[in-house]
Amino acid sequence: MSVAGTPALVVTATAAPRPVTVSFVSISPLTLATGQSASATVQVLESGKPLAGAQVMFSTTGGLSMWSPATATTDASGMAMSAFSASAPGVYTVAASVSSGGKTVTTAQITITVASASVATQLVKISGDNQTVQIGTTFGSAVTVEARNAFGQPVPGVDLDFVVSGGTTRLTTLSDGRVSILLGVNAGSLTGAGTVVVSLASNPSVTVTFGYTVVP
Repeated sequence: MSVAGTPALVVTATAAPRPVTVSFVSISPLTLATGQSASATVQVLESGKPLAGAQVMFSTTGGLSMWSPATATTDASGMAMSAFSASAPGVYTVAASVSSGGKTVTTAQITITVASASVATQLVKISGDNQTVQIGTTFGSAVTVEARNAFGQPVPGVDLDFVVSGGTTRLTTLSDGRVSILLGVNAGSLTGAGTVVVSLASNPSVTVTFGYTVVP
């Protein structure tokens, strides 16, 4: 713009893009079995308000996982949904991204743990703890242990090592994920406290300990 007798006035204007954010509103479960799906919902906001019609791209690390769908469009509430699954155990970093003009505007990340339902990760005492036993007799009840997976479900066919008085006995869990052993105290044994340590044969760091007391 110019006015006669005055210097020309030049105005330069730059339009700043509105801030866009994406975040996971919900994702469940965060620990799932191989082949199981986790439902995820993300929300896209523009200047703090829901952005409809935005394209959300879902991705993850690892080639043995997938999203369905891999791309989703936000609704009037700025929400988009997809489902994650993986065929191999592991810890996966999953992401939801929004792009504009061919460039990624914003990305949200979260981790999901995938475990095998057939792998025991914990041992639980069912019965037989803290018994009092006389020398030369058997325990009043069997020592019973249950092997469970990461989801708290019993796992059959798991080898467990029972260690007592320096000896080790290996037993395999039954269809209910449990195994029992009836122990005894030999004649000539010392009185006092003792322990039965049960561990996963495949992972000896996973243990559970039963206590007992030997009396004359």
